[in-house]
Amino acid sequence: MERDPAEYAYLDMIQGVVNRLASTSAAFKGFAITLAAGILAIATSATVNRPLLFAIALIGVIAIACFDCWYFLMEKRYRRLFDAVRDGEHPIDFDMNHPMKEEVHVSDAARNKSIWLFYVVVIAVLVAMMAICQTGAV
Repeated sequence: MERDPAEYAYLDMIQGVVNRLASTSAAFKGFAITLAAGILAIATSATVNRPLLFAIALIGVIAIACFDCWYFLMEKRYRRLFDAVRDGEHPIDFDMNHPMKEEVHVSDAARNKSIWLFYVVVIAVLVAMMAICQTGAV
């Protein structure tokens, strides 16, 4: 079956959005690691308010995780739009508003392993380092 060139162009537009969302999600993970590593480096110095520093780090990592979750949600919605166009279920109208709001929920994005597993590990490392710093070992 021969596909319409307009369909290829539309799918390419949608794929571009998916690629940008995925790269932004990767950047958020990099920001979270940078924030955590920077806070850990500062916390090992002598005269800082460590509990406040760790609280700022935890709030920052949780905020980044929320943004990452939202971007992942948008990525999933555009992937659904891509599939709907590819399968002929959505017209080739070059509309980039994803109509898939009912099909993908925030809980779907939050339950994804690429989101929660990464941030749980980062938060666990921060909490462990906070506990180690509180004991005076560092």
